[in-house]
Order: sequence, then C-alpha cells, then structure tokens
Amino acid sequence: MALVCFGLLLQVVSLISLYAQENLSLYKANQQSIFDLSCYSQMRGLMQHNTEIRLCQYNQDDLVLTKTMQIQGVDVTFTDYETYVDATFYKGSRTIHYKLYYDFKGVKGLDVFTE
Repeated sequence: MALVCFGLLLQVVSLISLYAQENLSLYKANQQSIFDLSCYSQMRGLMQHNTEIRLCQYNQDDLVLTKTMQIQGVDVTFTDYETYVDATFYKGSRTIHYKLYYDFKGVKGLDVFTE
C-alpha cells in the first residue's frame, strides 16, 4: 500500500513539475516577444521620423541617427544607416543585431544577426 501511494505521489510531483516548466517556458517566450515588438516599434518610429525629414527636406540637424534606450532592463542602441535601422544589444556574451531594412515607401525586411 505504501509503495502504491509513493508511486502516485511521484506521478503527481512529475505532473506539477512539467506544468511549472511549461508555464516558465511560456513566460520567457512572452517576455522575448514583448522585447522584440518593443525594438521593432522603436526602429519603425526612428525610420519614419528620419524618412519624413529626408523626403520633406527639413533641417538635417533634426535627424536622429543614434539613440540608446533601455527595454526590459536591456540597453539597446538604435542606429539609422539611411537604408536600414540597426538595433544592437548584448545577451550574455553575444551581441545581437536586429536590422530593419527600408526605403521611402516603408519597411522592406527584418533580419536578426548574432555575433
């Protein structure tokens, strides 16, 4: 009888640990998704701002070519290179680059690079 109870207890503990692990994975994926969307939103804003200045021939001093901000506690540097915006941040010992390619009509593509 004690062996059966012990077996049931092990199964319950296994199910609880699987459930907790699944929830943790979903939480981490959600946090990464929020981070990615925040970076993309900032990159699009920078792109639109600078494209308007270039197309309308406003004062070139108003261009925002480099901007650094914190997103979820991570320092991200955004740099506009006229044909793409680069978002650079560090994750552990790796350097991650999100590159948003664009022209005067809008967004053309998005790439992710790791160094």
